[in-house]
Amino acid sequence: MVGMNPRNPEQNFIFFELEIDSLVRILPGGHCYLKLKLSKSQSDEPILSVEVRNPEADIVSHQIPITIVLSKYWNTYARPTIKLRKMCISMPPPKAIARFIHAFRNMNARVVKFTASVSGDLRISTKIDHGEIDACFSDLQTSPSETDSQEETANVQLMIRNIQSLFQSFAHTRSRVKMNIISNRMAEFNIHNEDCVLSFIVGNVSD
Repeated sequence: MVGMNPRNPEQNFIFFELEIDSLVRILPGGHCYLKLKLSKSQSDEPILSVEVRNPEADIVSHQIPITIVLSKYWNTYARPTIKLRKMCISMPPPKAIARFIHAFRNMNARVVKFTASVSGDLRISTKIDHGEIDACFSDLQTSPSETDSQEETANVQLMIRNIQSLFQSFAHTRSRVKMNIISNRMAEFNIHNEDCVLSFIVGNVSD
């Protein structure tokens, strides 16, 4: 496959793109087993072969067209390095956060503010026409080894529309969420789900 260089350990990978809808469309609900394989179609085009098997059905095979990404473009997909001082705190379950975000948006709020402290307190607040709404959590786990902020508290304001779908997507999973706050600059959500981690970075907004 183009893009793989076995002679160079730093390039011993294959980067490829595919349409999310193409993958979601073939995944059945409930428990299923997948077998993935990179190959080529009869017309010599790269494809992702997906075999889907669940307890109540036979094996069904699908072929999804993919685009191989050349190594010179890999930096575009690299995880950004955050060199600013940050505070790291473990968040409540995604279901709880999704519930508050949904309620805030139903009240026509546009911005939500997260304030975390080194003692493990997390405050989620928003302003509406007739006042301010707060949700407070205590005794959350902080990560001193991942925190290099010199502040007692760190805060960030985010657009609700930018994070609502993220927490709704993981509301009914056992995912664990860690939040890194770079005060008044950005927030990084690291969602740990079984053996993978999804990182989502959102920029701060002004009032």
